[in-house]
Amino acid sequence: MDPAQYQFVNLGEVDIVGLEARADFAWEGGWGFIASLSLADGDQGDGTSVGIPLNSIDPIKLVSGLSYDDREGRFGGQFIATFSGEKDERDINQTCTDAFGSSSPCFVPEGFTLLDLTGYWRVTE
Repeated sequence: MDPAQYQFVNLGEVDIVGLEARADFAWEGGWGFIASLSLADGDQGDGTSVGIPLNSIDPIKLVSGLSYDDREGRFGGQFIATFSGEKDERDINQTCTDAFGSSSPCFVPEGFTLLDLTGYWRVTE
């Protein structure tokens, strides 16, 4: 294996369950609101047993935002907040293997929130 080359590895057995929901609302005057929620849990099997946590599955993600678009499409923007929850200890495979085959503890990020402010302005007709 070349450690400088990143590649996906397909797992033989996985079990992923979850729920996704999304809502978009638009009001008069160009204002709008979006919201989405996803919940998921995943386990992988090794051929003999099932139940090894699948580290690549986000446990909970919530996105909400407020938008404005000019009626004639000349300008607009959005403010979007994204929350990603921290994984529970039992949902983490504690040992990760690198490209050289060495095992070490997995990096586990805490939950986080992102705030995005975007805008546009149409310069020409």
